[in-house]
Formats: sequence, C-alpha cells, structure tokens
Amino acid sequence: MSVPSQNLICISIDGLHSGMVGLYGNTWIQTPSFDSLAVQSVVFDKYYAASVNLADNFDLLWKDSWLEQFARNNGNTILVTDDSDIFNHANAYFTRKYMIEASADEIADKPESTNFFKIFATIIDLAQEQKTNQPDQQYCIWAHLRGFRGVWDFPISYRECHREEEDPYPYDGFRLPEFSGFDPDQLQSVMEAYSGGMLLLDDVLSGLVEVIDVGELGGQTVLAIFGTRGFSLGEHKKIGANYDLFGENIQLPLIVRLPDNTGATVRVLELLNPDDLADFLISVTKNQIDTSKIFQLARENKIEQHELLQIKGNNDEVALVTPNWFVRRSGGQVGIYVKPDDRWEVNDVSNRLNENQEIIALLEKHKPYFDSQ
Repeated sequence: MSVPSQNLICISIDGLHSGMVGLYGNTWIQTPSFDSLAVQSVVFDKYYAASVNLADNFDLLWKDSWLEQFARNNGNTILVTDDSDIFNHANAYFTRKYMIEASADEIADKPESTNFFKIFATIIDLAQEQKTNQPDQQYCIWAHLRGFRGVWDFPISYRECHREEEDPYPYDGFRLPEFSGFDPDQLQSVMEAYSGGMLLLDDVLSGLVEVIDVGELGGQTVLAIFGTRGFSLGEHKKIGANYDLFGENIQLPLIVRLPDNTGATVRVLELLNPDDLADFLISVTKNQIDTSKIFQLARENKIEQHELLQIKGNNDEVALVTPNWFVRRSGGQVGIYVKPDDRWEVNDVSNRLNENQEIIALLEKHKPYFDSQ
C-alpha cells in the first residue's frame, strides 16, 4: 500500500517528565491540549532514552544521515532550537537552522516573551511559509527545546496556578533549579513552577495544532512530540536535571499523530528507544509509513516486544530494561526493580535475587554488557 507524501513536524523537549503530563496519569495539572492530541494519536508508554547524553540520543534519531538524504530528494529540513549544543551538533543534518535566544535574563512577564512561545511561533511561521511558497515540496521541521532543563522563564502567573493558600511560593528563579539537599518545601515550590511550565507548554501546543488543522495540513503532516531526557522531582530524594538512570530521567513521553487518525486512542506497551523512532521517521520521509514498526503497532498493537533495551549513563552507570524488569548498576551496586508495577523504581528487590531464576538468567546473559561499561 502506497501512502501520499507526508510532511513531518518533530518536537523534542528536554526535561519533559512523563509524570507531569495528564495522558500519562497526572491528575492535578490541566493539560487539555496534550490530552486532546493524545485522543487523536498513538501514545507510547515505554519509550526510553538510549543515554543520558543528549548528543547520543540525537545521533540515533538522526542516524544514517536520513535528513541529508531527505534534503537531496527535494525536501527541506529545518531545525529550530534554543540549545546551542544541538544547534552546532546539527550542522551536517539540516538545510536551514534557527537559533532562538532567551531575550532577557529574567522571568517573562507574558507568554509571548518565553522561549516556548517563540519556538512554537517559529514552527507555525515555517509551516505556513512552506504551504504558501512550496506547497508541493515535502518538509521536515524539527524543533528541539531545552525545555525544563533550560531557562525557566515561565511567567509567575502560570507558576501560581496550582498553589494552595498554605503552600510555599513557587520557585521564582530564571535559572534551572539546583539544590544540594532535599527539602519538601523546596520540592513543592519547584513542582508548582514546573506545573506552570507545563501549562505554558500546553497553551503553545494548542496554537500549533490549530494552525496545522485549520490550515489543512493535518491530512499530510505527521506530528511527533517526545522527551529526550526527564527531570527529577523528588523520586529519589533529588530535585533538578540530574543524570541518574531512573525512570523520571529516562522513561519519556512519546505521542505520534498519524494521518487520517490512524491508531487514534491506541496505547502501545512495546519497549522503544530513539533508534526505533528514527526508523519510523525515515519511513515517513520515504512515504513508506505502512511498513514501519510504529505504524504496525498503531494498527495492530501485536508486535513482539524487544527482549530488552540498554541505556548508558555517566561514569560506570548502566541499565537494562525488559518488559518485566529494570536493572541498574551504579558504583558497583546492582538494583533490581519489578516492571511495570514499580513505575519509579522505589522498591529494590535485589535482596531476593536468588529467588528468581528469570532475573538471574538475565544478569548472566548480559554480564558482558555490564562489564564492558
């Protein structure tokens, strides 16, 4: 089955914590735009980063120079970002690049002054420009946001939306919050500020989706929104952008809206990583969506699961993820967690290792991987 040419809009967001998004179970932050988009999309519950190093993930996402090939075959490839490292890393991949700079070293007084707004406005302008000036040419617009691991310029009015009368005031800093210890009041203040960022992100997303749909681009545009790394919000007594191999940092949101609402409302439990996502994006640019694994999952949800994913951390830290287990080695210590029950790796069951032959076999089989890191 052949499919018509598809445009591609990819939005990758650093620091996007899946536990703070409604469609992944959050009940206290209102994200109607994300929720509405999810109803029209395929939602992936077990999408993991391949590494805590951002460049490693993008090397997989942009593997095999597929963006170069796409550009050579009469398609525009455009990058929009506020991350200078990714802007420089992308030199060989995109025909046009736009760097969005923070306008001031302070919290924005209105949404239009934030980096979130500026990046989404640029996506909208570029998509409309392509439709007007080159309607017959395919394009890939990739927007990467430093997100919650970048500057926190969310207006105070957004940060205070969820504050109760006796709660501490939201974190009011512009710079990424970093705390040496763990204090419940600090956590509450950061969570309130983070929730304000989610509200802002949801607002700007609504504008993009509306322009795509009203502008009649929806039927020929694949929209993918996903995290690149997460953010610690007290799960392991840490607050901020650390690099520990735990779910809050590496298990990420992934939402893909396919043409004609294919796969709408489907939730996929398959283990996936950036390499799998790249295969799907390549299929879009080749007009072969129907052959991709993600498309088949959306249509049938019957693909055999990965046996495991391997994730690289800093120093000697490594992790293995299977449908049933999460194994993390750090500093010579091995932690073992039951999946999917233990969502945030709270209960280390390594002390019961001898009771489970499945996990013993897993560790033995992949001992060379652990030893080589």
